[in-house]
Amino acid sequence: MADEQPVSQQLIVRFQRMVHLLGIVLSVIILTIGMVGWKQLWWGTLIGMGLGLGSFHILTITVGSIQPGSNRVVMAKGVMYSMFKIIGLFLIIWVLYGLGLNLIQVLGGLLSSQLGIVGAAAVIMLDLKKSDSGTTHA
Repeated sequence: MADEQPVSQQLIVRFQRMVHLLGIVLSVIILTIGMVGWKQLWWGTLIGMGLGLGSFHILTITVGSIQPGSNRVVMAKGVMYSMFKIIGLFLIIWVLYGLGLNLIQVLGGLLSSQLGIVGAAAVIMLDLKKSDSGTTHA
């Protein structure tokens, strides 16, 4: 049972890295489409991507710190961080909307961050399936 913790932590770290890598790639693609196709910087997508990846980061910190006997405390901290994040999210969007933020671009950034998370999950699942099929169980 003691050997499972480092493996799960390594898996979480690999998953986080893959999500951030895919998020950066998707951001570059979306910004390139905006610059080439519409001749403008879609800065709202960067905000949406940051919000989506920030939510994912809070989730992985919460899941990564769960230990036997401390689940209630960790989950309470996760809920508290999420509430602060939601309040901060609304304040940031309210201020930036007053400065001309395009909410469709923010939704595009949120969608692309979710696609990055799903893509990373698929890659990690394929890696796990390959490693499971390569091992023999006696």
